[in-house]
Amino acid sequence: YASSLAVINIANPQNPFFAGSASAPSPQTVSVSGSYAYIGAGSSNRVYSFKISSTTPELISSLDDVRLKETWGSYIVGNYLYTTSAIDDHLTIVDIYQK
Repeated sequence: YASSLAVINIANPQNPFFAGSASAPSPQTVSVSGSYAYIGAGSSNRVYSFKISSTTPELISSLDDVRLKETWGSYIVGNYLYTTSAIDDHLTIVDIYQK
């Protein structure tokens, strides 16, 4: 699963199980908000948005921006995804309100 998003269902903490996976090139960071996961790709300029409420995660969109190169950390606060770059010391703020 080196280049994928794996979803583990923890609805019953006593019995977690593998719920599904989807391709996610060079995943470096993951942040989850509700039914969505945001993956920062380590070797590209992209952040991927997946809907994770079903068994198979569904790629909703991706954002390509040079300031997202080598995403090192990502955090969600409200309707915003904050990412940092290990290469250029950038802080990039992405509005995720529309998912």
